[in-house]
Amino acid sequence: MTLRSRRGWRAAALLTWALLVGSQAIAQGAADFPNRPVTIMVAYSAGGATDVAARTIADGLTKLWGQPVVVENRPGAGGNIGAVKVARDKPDGYSLVMVAPAHAINVSLYPNAGYDAVKDFEPIGRVSYIQNIIAAHPSFGPNNVKELIALAKAKPGTVAFSSGGVGTSEHLSAELFMYKTGTKMTHIPYKGTSAALPDLLSGQVLLTFGNLPALLPHIKKGSVKVLAVNSPTRSSVLPDVPTANTDVPGYDVTVWLGLLAPAGTPPDIVAKINRDVGKVLEDPAVRTKLDSLGMQPAFTSPAEFRALIVSEVDKYAAVIKAASIKVE
Repeated sequence: MTLRSRRGWRAAALLTWALLVGSQAIAQGAADFPNRPVTIMVAYSAGGATDVAARTIADGLTKLWGQPVVVENRPGAGGNIGAVKVARDKPDGYSLVMVAPAHAINVSLYPNAGYDAVKDFEPIGRVSYIQNIIAAHPSFGPNNVKELIALAKAKPGTVAFSSGGVGTSEHLSAELFMYKTGTKMTHIPYKGTSAALPDLLSGQVLLTFGNLPALLPHIKKGSVKVLAVNSPTRSSVLPDVPTANTDVPGYDVTVWLGLLAPAGTPPDIVAKINRDVGKVLEDPAVRTKLDSLGMQPAFTSPAEFRALIVSEVDKYAAVIKAASIKVE
């Protein structure tokens, strides 16, 4: 054997050994995962729907894994700060982020969101969804979608609606509604859903495109009425309320919540987290808790969640462009 051939043989042997050790390390990583605390980032303040969903999942995983699963709140820039932080974290499964539609919206809404909604993350799975609704003060004339469309067309720009802010899913649900119905209404943005509520309850603003959990207590009291839910199916907590797409075909705006990991997280670790989150969501107590808050458990595979994010990026990009929405 020549010197050159001996060197070639040794190089091949070293490469084979490295590949074998690498594959064993990955397998061990999945089998041993987690062996230290895991963090779920929430890019919003504590107490909101995304935070509640994250803490519910974190509690279940802590019991299942025997390791602390900690929720970290890092609000700012509409959710961009927390998303960017996780996108840059080590892709080992120990850093996750609970995201909402803003994850797909912000890449079109901001000149530079700082992340790619699809390429920079490995989807774990959608956890649940929240129905957006069209709601109003009891004194508002229209009682259903047909009457709202008729009023908005008869008096363009005079019907005002509130939302939790420019570029939020509530705002874009209204923009999509106007886009599909050929109507024009006036947007009154607030700094969050909670900030918009007092004016709706007092009748200062008569109409809102909001999410069900925030408005449900006021709906039950009768201080807010519901014109429609903005998803293809009726709400389990408001079964008598019709869906908006009965009168507006193709209109579908739901607030999905799901987990992502940094791009490059090993597939077997992604699969393990997905499998165990699924176990948490099978717990009747967890399902009851989420359902009571207006959050429908709706678990998916990583591939299904990736497809959802891709479609949402495209949908909201079209709406933002058509409405010329900009963050100031």
